[in-house]
Amino acid sequence: MDELTTKPAYVINLGWDVVAWNASADQLFGFSSRDRVGRNFLRIVFTDPRLRARHPSFRDDGPPLLANFRYDLAAAPENPALLSLVEDLKTLSPDFRRWWGQPSSGAYSRGIGSLLDGDTLTRFQHEMVTVDEHRHLRMIVYFPSAA
Repeated sequence: MDELTTKPAYVINLGWDVVAWNASADQLFGFSSRDRVGRNFLRIVFTDPRLRARHPSFRDDGPPLLANFRYDLAAAPENPALLSLVEDLKTLSPDFRRWWGQPSSGAYSRGIGSLLDGDTLTRFQHEMVTVDEHRHLRMIVYFPSAA
């Protein structure tokens, strides 16, 4: 992951906690400045006002992220940490609460589509690589996109 110096990459677990990241991902998302609880990708996307200000495609990206998280929740529907995360996000984010109550659209995503850096908008495509299937560890790699 560290060899991907120009490609943001991070590893998440089943509950979307970010457990490892490279410098490029840290620059985009500020993982190293967050405590362990705050390093949850869904928590960052849905509750961090600084990221939301830089995330013009939030309304397009949010529902597919939730659709993918629902898929992960189905793998462990009784997991207290996952259920607690859902309840926390329903309390903290009106968008999460509204979208959580709606049926999934069928689209899914592990990452976000674009971020602003100053006045520059960077669009991304992302790929997921399974790091450890049994521990539900996946690496998400962002690739700048022309589209």
